[in-house]
Amino acid sequence: MVIRTRVKQTIRRTFIPATAVFALFLLAVFLWNRYAYSGDAANGNASSPQKVTVYEMESFSSVDNDSLIAITDAEAIRTVRAAIGQAQKYPGIINVVDPEYKIEFGAETYYLWINENSGSLMNIKDTHTIYTLPASSAKTLQGVVSR
Repeated sequence: MVIRTRVKQTIRRTFIPATAVFALFLLAVFLWNRYAYSGDAANGNASSPQKVTVYEMESFSSVDNDSLIAITDAEAIRTVRAAIGQAQKYPGIINVVDPEYKIEFGAETYYLWINENSGSLMNIKDTHTIYTLPASSAKTLQGVVSR
């Protein structure tokens, strides 16, 4: 009986801390995944850039240098960050026309196709993947880039 009680006490002493450690581990994994796959962090921008640069494009390989827009307004930068963060990966390989804009956002650069009702982004580091913007994000982002 004494041995059985000691075994139970030993199990309780080791099981409860092990459970707590495992729970903390799961919490850390959850938080890391939430950070790593959200908005800027997913795109390599853990800190917010102070400037967004927008160019009108002539083709995939050529920008219209006279079209440079440098955005430094904090609200406009938050709008760009939010739009990029809300973009959803579009499955499959697609053929696209020349982009309308090129956006430099921190360490990342994107091609952008946009109109009032829809928009798409492509990170220039991964031209085999395109992301679609919700209609609300497309509309607000169009207002920012077409200043």
